Amino acid sequence: MAEWRVVENTGRTLVALIERRLAQLAIPGVGVGIATPAAFAALETTAQPCISLFLFQILDNAERRNARRTLNPDGSYRRQPLPPELCYLVTAWGVRDPDDVGSDAAAALEEARLLGAVMQGFYENAEVGRADLFELPAVPVWAPTDGLQIVMETLPIDAHYRFWDAGEQGFRLSLVYRVRVAGLDPMPVAPGRARGRCRAGVAVMALGAVGQVRHRLSLAIRFLDHFSDRPVDAELPVRLAGSFQRPARTSGGAGYRQEDGSYRFLSAAPAPATVLWRAPFARSHAGWTRWDSDPVIALPRADAMALVDVALWPTADAVVPAGATGLRGKIEGPDAGGLTIRVAPVADPFDRFTRTDAAGAFLFRPQGRLAATPTGTVPMKIEVLAPDGTPRAVLGGRFAPASAGPAFVGPAFTLTPATVLRILFQIA
Repeated sequence: MAEWRVVENTGRTLVALIERRLAQLAIPGVGVGIATPAAFAALETTAQPCISLFLFQILDNAERRNARRTLNPDGSYRRQPLPPELCYLVTAWGVRDPDDVGSDAAAALEEARLLGAVMQGFYENAEVGRADLFELPAVPVWAPTDGLQIVMETLPIDAHYRFWDAGEQGFRLSLVYRVRVAGLDPMPVAPGRARGRCRAGVAVMALGAVGQVRHRLSLAIRFLDHFSDRPVDAELPVRLAGSFQRPARTSGGAGYRQEDGSYRFLSAAPAPATVLWRAPFARSHAGWTRWDSDPVIALPRADAMALVDVALWPTADAVVPAGATGLRGKIEGPDAGGLTIRVAPVADPFDRFTRTDAAGAFLFRPQGRLAATPTGTVPMKIEVLAPDGTPRAVLGGRFAPASAGPAFVGPAFTLTPATVLRILFQIA
């Protein structure tokens, strides 16, 4: 397995692969190299086209981190190699003249060509064999069986923006790749020398003990259906704002939502953390929305095991479980968007709410046992409030289709249990 220079030589291997692809495509005069955001400002005014590779994160392979130890011939045990994954941001930089607006179009086309060459080169070399790994003859790094896997990653658009916002630079289209290394060997331990241990969550300095570092639970958060108070079934893209941190994966590694519906963050920074749960620039995800702002949690928490519950609301067009009781309503009248809607049985107080979308539509799901009359229907009432809390008069409504129920006057109407009815309400 590879030794400690593996991170450096992996970057050099990727540079060599890109340079080889550019030569095959007869694209001359393009610089390729490893860079950090400290160089990005200079690259914006580069005099020749460039491709930069920024190593922004190193992870370990979750599926292989707990592999069994190896039994040595002398009866001692040896940890399995550390399986690192290296994450790179690949950016193309065209030549731009700040005094010539037209040069931006030419530079954008040049950058598109270069990114296409990178994608093609990495796709055709997704499995990098030992013969193609960079290594100085006098400094051996790789074992005969070593290799790399190059996988294209998809990051949320807000994660891409954060790369450039941190340096106060304009957004640039970039590629993200995860490179998997076969394994990083632990250093041999001298006979009679005890290997370090991890106590109280503090890692020892010996490289061979990296796998013993313990992560502490920082936050456990659940997203609940406002109407049923049950965890949302859908897996949500939960993450912390301002960083790339996502929750811990499940034990099977298939996702981030735990069996109890929670998302658990490990070793998060001690600061107020905004928890994001939907894609950037989207108001909803998988049929769920939130009328309040995204939750902000002060870390560290006094009891990290205590669940933080956050309410979500089904969107107007969300799927309703079979056999559930629901009301797909629409408000007809002036300023129908952004209204607060409350529905309850006529004899009960209002205890749940939702809001209308821009078109005045909403979905409401009454909870609890609804006492039906001998006709099989449940008398209900609706209240409509303006954004400032002012009541809006409900003039009446009608069912759609009309065969689902009779038209009515005022805020009182009827629902049929275990059905989802569509009702149009008129307001003044």
